[in-house]
Amino acid sequence: MLTRWDVTASEGFDAIAFTGALSGGDLYLEHYAKEAAEFGSHLPSAVRDDLVALRKDADTGDFGLLWPNLATILSGAEVPTLDSVVAARKRANVLSMIDVNRGTLSARFVAFPNLVSAQFVPLYFGTWEETRQSAELFLRNNGNDRNAGDLHSQQIIQLFSGYFPTSADREWLRLFVQAVEDERVKFFASYWRAEQLRRSAARAVVDSLWRTTYRQRFARFLNNSGADRGSLLLSLPLDGEGRTLDVGQRTRLVTVNFPDTPANAREALYTFVHEIVSSVTTIAIDDNTSPADKRNGTVDRYASNALVRGGALMLQRAAPELADGYARYYLRSARVPFTSGDAMAALAAAFPLPDAIRDGIQRQIELVMGGI
Repeated sequence: MLTRWDVTASEGFDAIAFTGALSGGDLYLEHYAKEAAEFGSHLPSAVRDDLVALRKDADTGDFGLLWPNLATILSGAEVPTLDSVVAARKRANVLSMIDVNRGTLSARFVAFPNLVSAQFVPLYFGTWEETRQSAELFLRNNGNDRNAGDLHSQQIIQLFSGYFPTSADREWLRLFVQAVEDERVKFFASYWRAEQLRRSAARAVVDSLWRTTYRQRFARFLNNSGADRGSLLLSLPLDGEGRTLDVGQRTRLVTVNFPDTPANAREALYTFVHEIVSSVTTIAIDDNTSPADKRNGTVDRYASNALVRGGALMLQRAAPELADGYARYYLRSARVPFTSGDAMAALAAAFPLPDAIRDGIQRQIELVMGGI
């Protein structure tokens, strides 16, 4: 297999990142005070004041950290130079209902954190159009399944009612669906199509790896953990944290990150394994924690680390050639500095677990892989 690496300047992203120091952020000035003073001296005072005001507005408002979010927004564009940064921003200057209503929509997540579980609703449907129409059916009937005209409609209303039980929840959902549709029409549909085309080679490599090698490697674990059938979905927004949903008898949907290049195709498999081990990590945690641990939140703190460590243990058992890459991927995802050495040891240090839980995960994997 041949790979191609292009080495280019990064003037554009350098400029975006340097807005952190130029805007007076303490974290950045700690490291780049001299550079910020030297470069800033060439800027008009009005521009420097605007940068400070922009950072403060972003930090205290809904935008969040200024330069990291700007870099994320422009990451899909070609921005090697300052001029290209300006041009990309102009091209992306689309104002949708998501932008206009960001404060209202995000406020309810703060007030009702459990609303985040509604992220699984789209996995019950095949397309956004089907999701939107189902949400509108639920809203037209005010969440009352007795108004449904048939069994299928009744089941849809019952599904949404589980996530949006109150009138205020339904009003939030109404605004959210309208906002997402507006965003789709104005920006996301064209962006999604472009990204599917750009990443088509990566998707083909993921499919090949799955069909020719790793479906068989993971088959025993999947079959013995109650997932004989399923779908592996590649999703643009996801990173190392996937989403998993059991949608029928022994059928599972696993949504994972969409690698951006063929060389990174194995990242999708890393996230897949991270997701499927939840069936054993949950048991191991439950067996090795007390009722007090469950009440005080200790169990919740173990859960995330257990998935990362469980995936590594699973790969060491079923596909050891992937284990080192898996460890490095999750270290990068957690932004843990690592350049050389024992990646598995670094992973254990970055995602600590009590020995009893780690050993419990190992035993559960052996039981499932052994078919007991």
